[in-house]
Amino acid sequence: QIFPDQILIFRKSMCIIQDCHLSSLVCPRWAMDGVNFSLSTDDPGVMQCNLNDELMRAQTDLGFDPATLTRLTFNAARSSFLPETEKRELLQTLKTAHGISDE
Repeated sequence: QIFPDQILIFRKSMCIIQDCHLSSLVCPRWAMDGVNFSLSTDDPGVMQCNLNDELMRAQTDLGFDPATLTRLTFNAARSSFLPETEKRELLQTLKTAHGISDE
């Protein structure tokens, strides 16, 4: 396997993966290529970070613009394991929150 299934970019001052340089190369490339990936956080209490921290670091450290961060948020919703009805509701809520119309 060339890339791990999950790349954990940053966790405050510690790095979970062996090579943080890998995430700084791979993630921006995935974003440029339109790869379906998203940002997440597993356990904020243990990892001492939350999704907002991850989004801010993706913007500041990886150079993701607001449009890319929005796309990653929608990727997460579309790829979730929610029942289809709840997934549609979530996507509609996100569209409303981001000012996106269905037209």
